[in-house]
Amino acid sequence: MDGDMGHVRRPPVLAGIKKAYAVYVIGESMEPKYRAGDLIFVNPARPPRPGDAVVIQIRDGEHADIVAYVKVLERFDDRRVVCRQYNPDSTVEYPRHVVVAVHRVLDNNDLFGI
Repeated sequence: MDGDMGHVRRPPVLAGIKKAYAVYVIGESMEPKYRAGDLIFVNPARPPRPGDAVVIQIRDGEHADIVAYVKVLERFDDRRVVCRQYNPDSTVEYPRHVVVAVHRVLDNNDLFGI
């Protein structure tokens, strides 16, 4: 996470949600769902469920930078968080002790009440 890269107008559903954020997708691991350059919105107060797209934040060491990935949450337990990516299609497991946060990506139904 490189910090603040600018500001975008919040969708109305995120008005008043102080910790809401948006990120640009980098890379191709989530194609065709998300392409490089897509802007996605996150409300950290909405708990993720299996099957949801998520931003998973990882810190691999006490003084390491936080790195974020966009994946699909499959399941989690006390030891690991298991996610899926589409390109190439594979399962990715993160040890629970390196996971800083798992935030649900809002889809169009969430953003626009469709």
